[in-house]
Amino acid sequence: PSMVKNKTTTKPTARWVFLKFEGIDTLELDGQSFITGVREHQRRLLKLLGQLYEAVYS
Repeated sequence: PSMVKNKTTTKPTARWVFLKFEGIDTLELDGQSFITGVREHQRRLLKLLGQLYEAVYS
């Protein structure tokens, strides 16, 4: 699989998937947790991973 930016692959590695989630943070405020920094490409990836992942990151 290619790690080159903007190059497509049909067999992404687990490392590639994990790297795509960089920049997502958790904000704790008054006892509540909020997920911040989710970008559009990450939302698309979450949709591909399924409802469980979408629920965790929403």
